Amino acid sequence: MPTQDFTASFTSTSAAFENHPDGLWPKISIELAADPATGIFSVRKFQVRPSEISAEAEVLYTRVPLTLAKIGRCSLHIEGADDVFGFRFEPFPRESEQRLLYRAKLFRKLKYIEKVFRVKFTLPQEILPVQAGAIDFVFRGITEGEFVTRGQDLTLPLQPSEIDLTKPPFNGPGPLTYLYADEIHDLLDHHLLIGPTLVELRQAEMANPQAVRQIQQGQPGPVWVRFDVLDHQITCRLENKAARPRKQLQQRLDQFKRELAREDPPELVELVSEPLMNDVSPQEAGQIAVGWLYYNHLPDRFCPQEPELDQAAANWRVPIYLVYADGQGGPVGELVIDKKTGVVLSHTPVEELRHRGLALATALLHVS
Repeated sequence: MPTQDFTASFTSTSAAFENHPDGLWPKISIELAADPATGIFSVRKFQVRPSEISAEAEVLYTRVPLTLAKIGRCSLHIEGADDVFGFRFEPFPRESEQRLLYRAKLFRKLKYIEKVFRVKFTLPQEILPVQAGAIDFVFRGITEGEFVTRGQDLTLPLQPSEIDLTKPPFNGPGPLTYLYADEIHDLLDHHLLIGPTLVELRQAEMANPQAVRQIQQGQPGPVWVRFDVLDHQITCRLENKAARPRKQLQQRLDQFKRELAREDPPELVELVSEPLMNDVSPQEAGQIAVGWLYYNHLPDRFCPQEPELDQAAANWRVPIYLVYADGQGGPVGELVIDKKTGVVLSHTPVEELRHRGLALATALLHVS
């Protein structure tokens, strides 16, 4: 951070400092209170805030508090005087640190998108989750070409001629491929030319009955159909970018990271390559397990139990039980789900689940 000029004001019991930031560096406000008995100052407030609402200002803003928390100290020198005010900083609570790291990640991605498309976004006061998802979609598309993201459902505009209600995913779980032919993608206040996008779902099922009625009634034009994504896996392919070598897409990102590294600490530079999406929660792991049981056609008496986190392997282990309405039941197998991606890494074979379930059911019925 370059040297800053500050305006200072003093009273007999307090001191206040406000910087005049160079360019888009953040604003810093400091208030000190003096002990009436000793005259020793203590910190009442040390506040850092963005100088404006823009990607560049947010990059600079997030750098300062994260660096201060890591270093743990800084000082304020008054030119022409012997006064030096020292400040110490405790590490952020985990939740506060995670929020700030997410913010740092989000706006470094947005700055890269601005650089690639040569635009500057006008940002809202708050980036909503749907807008953050769009930022991550564009970023991953232009740096990877093809990628897999997670989602519980997806709504697509389908032409009635493309829909066969007698086949999956319209009459049960199955795959779906959809091409967004529109080459323009809206992001915040800009229209970005990214080319057509292919979307693939491996395990999906139509979820809105009203769409069936619209199709049967011969509604003209596209019908908006919502699909449950049973495995939470959505493959996106930006056709124009995916046609290029992956290494070529990464080269431009690597150059951007080198530019960041001139001022950012390494851990902030690497944030730009991490997905914005959070890790799989225990609730989502349970939903993925429910979907897996459904598209593998296991009866509804087969139920996932509370997921158990395997910290060392970074996986969720989801026990599968056979459970009756009266509460009787027991374990028959398990799923192992990747904590980052939501992919089912391994599972008890389906036929073995059925065999164990039958044996357990027989034993329970015999006892009762």
